[in-house]
Amino acid sequence: MKLFAFDLDGTLLSDSKEITENSLKTINRIVQLGYKWVIVTGRNYDLVKPILEQYNLSCDLILNNGHQYIDSNNKEVKRIPIKSETLKETLPILLKDKNHTTIFTNKEKYIFTDKESYFKEHVKILTTINNNHYLSSNENLNYYKNMLLYNTKTLDLTNTSITKQFDVLKIDLANLDENKVQNSYQLLKDIDDLGVHKTSDYSLEITEISSNKALMLMNLVKEKDLSLDNIYVFGDSMNDIELFETFPNSIAMGNADKKIKEKAKWITDTNNNDGIYKAIKNII
Repeated sequence: MKLFAFDLDGTLLSDSKEITENSLKTINRIVQLGYKWVIVTGRNYDLVKPILEQYNLSCDLILNNGHQYIDSNNKEVKRIPIKSETLKETLPILLKDKNHTTIFTNKEKYIFTDKESYFKEHVKILTTINNNHYLSSNENLNYYKNMLLYNTKTLDLTNTSITKQFDVLKIDLANLDENKVQNSYQLLKDIDDLGVHKTSDYSLEITEISSNKALMLMNLVKEKDLSLDNIYVFGDSMNDIELFETFPNSIAMGNADKKIKEKAKWITDTNNNDGIYKAIKNII
């Protein structure tokens, strides 16, 4: 039994945040042949569900960089939150330098400004990181805004009691000042039990150190009694690095980070040029 594990942004999704026609045909072919496929992403459930619904797809989901596993029946199987004490040590660093911060939990997503200000800053950062014109049309902008702000609440970060209100699964930190991001990175990586991925010069992803995409995927592989030789992982950024270090059949997208390409067994075409389709047609 083969299993195909796909990152979303920069991998299964094109820069226009769509699954290309050939990639969709490939996924349907995987299902027709009786193979398994799974999404392994830094996104939370609310940012993945609309994509599955748009393309009428269903699969197991490894979310929040491997800190939540939801099966194809939408049942949560496992959750690994940041420890409360670790979170208390982390919060003051998030407050520094007017960082653009997003806290993903088992309930809602929390931000620390009003929604309009948050969205404007988010688009500014996203455009800088990706140099991407997907959000240049009003239609795309409105769709993305509705998806991004769905189930989102504004929270007072100075209220330390938030650590008892919900489980924090992942924190995103971004700032257009690269030096401030680097400073936050240095402070955060010295905190015990905290895992920090630098996903760009402008952004960090922060989670509990005991899990990542690879470890949660390994749980799923063992649960389904699959052979490592039949697992194929696809990715592009540094939050995929553990996948490429753990699973022998690793495929980097043509647009992937240099370090990901160095770890990959194979390199395919870009996410915008049917890299998924071109790689898998040589496997199945």
